[in-house]
Amino acid sequence: MVPETNALDLTIAISFVRKLSARLGAPAIGAGAKIVCLAAGAEHSLAVSASGQIFSWGCGSNGRLGHAQSSNRLWFWNRNEATPRLVQSFTEKAVSVSCGHMHSGCVDTDGRAYTWGYGSYWQLGSGKTLDAGLPQQVADVHGVTRLALGGAHTIALRQTDDLLAWGANQNGVLGLGIGVSQDARTPVKVPKLSCSQVSTGWKHSAAIGHQGDLYAWGWGGSVGTATSFETGRSSGGQLGLGNEFDYWAPTQVTDLQTGGCEDQADQQAPTLSQISWRALQVSCGFNHTAAVVTLV
Repeated sequence: MVPETNALDLTIAISFVRKLSARLGAPAIGAGAKIVCLAAGAEHSLAVSASGQIFSWGCGSNGRLGHAQSSNRLWFWNRNEATPRLVQSFTEKAVSVSCGHMHSGCVDTDGRAYTWGYGSYWQLGSGKTLDAGLPQQVADVHGVTRLALGGAHTIALRQTDDLLAWGANQNGVLGLGIGVSQDARTPVKVPKLSCSQVSTGWKHSAAIGHQGDLYAWGWGGSVGTATSFETGRSSGGQLGLGNEFDYWAPTQVTDLQTGGCEDQADQQAPTLSQISWRALQVSCGFNHTAAVVTLV
């Protein structure tokens, strides 16, 4: 759910590399290797090296680390990894990775999408509610530039600037519109939206249009429609639309507040509803959203 961090140099100690290589019997990430993309989920992380290899570490439940080839025993490919480990079964060249709550995904140089991990809500796009311990290509999905993985849903941004969504459609998180309440077992096009960026939270999603318009949809935080794992409820407001309603289609965020917040003594913080602005970047957390904007 946390977006990728690009162009990040990650230096691994030589002693660690030797131990990792010996344990795996396969090449490990080299000392001073350049990591070009990082992604973090709730309890696991992924990295892509400059050569296109994928490394994973953290919680291995449901096969989210992608190491199932090590054994056909379920308990083994669910094992945790305390240090980055090469996903040996992925032999293509990856350009980006994304982590959901308990599933993982990547895009290769040819624009193909792959997913693995927890699949009980069709979030892997295979049409089945099965976990996958190895990266598997999402059928009939091409020209992908970025994947965004949420709690139990997945969204793909394509070269044609449209979005494909699949998985659980709780609270309208797929953005398919009012009246479409069923889950999407395979990728479905999000209607009437052309964008340049996309991000996903636990049960909400956000995107940026080509003119810098900011859109959000999914769970708005209202009590009784969904709950958070930590507290049993959300503090609300994660869509930025001024309420806690659920929105089943991408809805433009129009107002910005500066200089304070409702809980502070200063209640005179201006709202930028009459000032032109555009979004540069958006990132969804578990139950909150952040955006970088510029005034125009």
